[in-house]
Amino acid sequence: MLHGYKALLTALSILLLYGTAGSTPPLGDFIYPDTEFISSIIQLDDDRLISALYQAFDSLTALGGESILVCSFHRIEAPLGGYLFDGLFNLEIEGLNYTTFRIGIEDGESNHFFTFIARGMDSDSNIIWYPAPGPDYVPENNQVTPDDFLTYEFLIDRDEFENLENEFLSPETVDQGECHAEQI
Repeated sequence: MLHGYKALLTALSILLLYGTAGSTPPLGDFIYPDTEFISSIIQLDDDRLISALYQAFDSLTALGGESILVCSFHRIEAPLGGYLFDGLFNLEIEGLNYTTFRIGIEDGESNHFFTFIARGMDSDSNIIWYPAPGPDYVPENNQVTPDDFLTYEFLIDRDEFENLENEFLSPETVDQGECHAEQI
């Protein structure tokens, strides 16, 4: 009996992550194909997490993001309950290209996004942040701090965030099926 239960759970997990014919979009299309990451989502078995993942994808798409791959997440409880999703994507804002993101999705009925941070490089290979001027900004004498600067309050585990592109394959590489077999 237990074997049949495990098989049913496995089948349901596959449907949850990869969808069924006609479902749009299945989670497997925008979650990094890493077995550890996928396992953590399945083990949590949290409808709020799944809903927040879809909202993250919808919000990033609405911002103009393409080739979106969520690579990791953090659960936060304060100052509000929700999830911070990190990943790789392609996004152009005002002529600048961003390749990594963090988006915060609030729990609950609204399930709206409450923060968005992006990082990339300009044509001179300088690191750029959205929102500008970035987390290292220090106001000078009597200079007012931009409202958007408060966004960086959610840049938890900054080193991990900044290392995403070194740790994970680019969306284009994954799209071309060049990721390692153990990652699928």
